[in-house]
Amino acid sequence: MRITIEGAEIDFEEVGEGIPVIMLHGFPLDKEVMKGCMEPIFCRRPGYRRIYLDMPGMGNSIPGDRVRNSDDMLDVIERFIEMRISEDRYLLIGYSYGCYIGRGLVKHQADRIIGAAFICPLIIARDDLRNLPSSDELDSPPVPFNELEDDSQVLSTISQKVKDRVIERYNKEIKTALETQSDFIQKFRRDSYSFSFDVDELEEPFQGPVLFLTGRQDRMVGFKDAWDILDNYPRATFAVLDGAGHYLQVDKEDLFEDLLNEFLDGFECI
Repeated sequence: MRITIEGAEIDFEEVGEGIPVIMLHGFPLDKEVMKGCMEPIFCRRPGYRRIYLDMPGMGNSIPGDRVRNSDDMLDVIERFIEMRISEDRYLLIGYSYGCYIGRGLVKHQADRIIGAAFICPLIIARDDLRNLPSSDELDSPPVPFNELEDDSQVLSTISQKVKDRVIERYNKEIKTALETQSDFIQKFRRDSYSFSFDVDELEEPFQGPVLFLTGRQDRMVGFKDAWDILDNYPRATFAVLDGAGHYLQVDKEDLFEDLLNEFLDGFECI
């Protein structure tokens, strides 16, 4: 399905009925990375309307002239949510850059968000300001995401011990998106990645249930920066998974699903 918002064309899929769940993928990926880790969980849980979208300029979505920076990206996502679910409240699940946009939603419309799960959350947009694991904590020196040149480097951000299942999911959920990066992606990442405002300066703490899932060996966004914003989320559970990198949903698939299911169990008891 597609929807046009002021020249930006958003490609999306919906699965199931019930409580809306907005799924926000990482940069420069697409909805496949969210479907790959979320459908095995939600297909066993009736009562959720999963909304997977490609953010403008990624996957099958087109930015048009409307989206030039992360402020615009957030605005279009807010408009998309309004058009798809009107004033309904929703559950938010983000991954990496999707958590950056997701926290923008928390800042702008916290009263509409029932709860949130942040997976490998991007906290600080600028690479040089992130608190990342030191090289001696990793099996090999970290490589900035925008400098990854081949599959072996990309796979090193997933796991140091690559197995067939990891490669299968990588090829389906990640590789195609990385191979089809457009001029828009390159320019956006270089010049327009940061919000013009402090996304983590909230008028008051978010009172809904929140799950932070971070990787101890995440060389792209780390885990320490996420801990620094924990006071914004007094009902948050915070997990650091050892042996997990930036694709912890692949590195620690079973534990990832257990933690998400526990979060949803608690959410359903509210």
